[in-house]
Amino acid sequence: KTWMCGGRLEVIPCSHIAHMYRTSFPYSWGNSTYIHERNCLRVAEVWMDQYKIFYQDRISNLQNKLNIGDVTERKALRERLKCQSFDWYMKVVHTADINIPINTTAIGRIASMRDSSQCIMKNIMSPSNHPITAATCHPQNTDQYFYLTKENQIRRDKYCMFYDAVKDIIDNENCRKETGQWEYRMDNTITSIGTDRCISLSNGQSNIIMAICNSSDINQQWHWSRKSLVLT
Repeated sequence: KTWMCGGRLEVIPCSHIAHMYRTSFPYSWGNSTYIHERNCLRVAEVWMDQYKIFYQDRISNLQNKLNIGDVTERKALRERLKCQSFDWYMKVVHTADINIPINTTAIGRIASMRDSSQCIMKNIMSPSNHPITAATCHPQNTDQYFYLTKENQIRRDKYCMFYDAVKDIIDNENCRKETGQWEYRMDNTITSIGTDRCISLSNGQSNIIMAICNSSDINQQWHWSRKSLVLT
């Protein structure tokens, strides 16, 4: 908001900033749920213009279920201040490399067709010796959010999924052009391009393994929304 509306943020070399977290909240949240998401959706609606669809999709389009309230006054304030567009902010201010999931062939949570309660999950902050796993699907768990790019990479932000054939595990690393090539086939299998291996839910467990591709094996079949988000 500051940048878009003509302000500036100055960095003082010797300054130190910290946040002291309380051990408990001194106030009540009441019976409300999704308070953080509701506030973020309000910000997205007022300030992010056509880019808001990427945040909305990432939290499973909660805006269709939550009442975010009237933001007319906030939009009018932005208009009065003659603020720049969010596209301007992305191109002029936030010039660091950031991946926007445009022109994807699949995006969202990858749910097992054997057990629809299980989704592929990876905490990108966990060390590389913690491979891709399966966990109970949760619409707002961004650790379960992936997209398949036109370059055939399974990606989340700057991290890409790859098959380590030596260790026989699926892991993630910083994306490079040659990192992990995948195909989400019409038979709902996800295959590592150049190999005969497909992503599979292990028998009787919630582990993700690579197995010899077999399109009739329900363990290897996944539901992943085949769609593309487009900036208008």
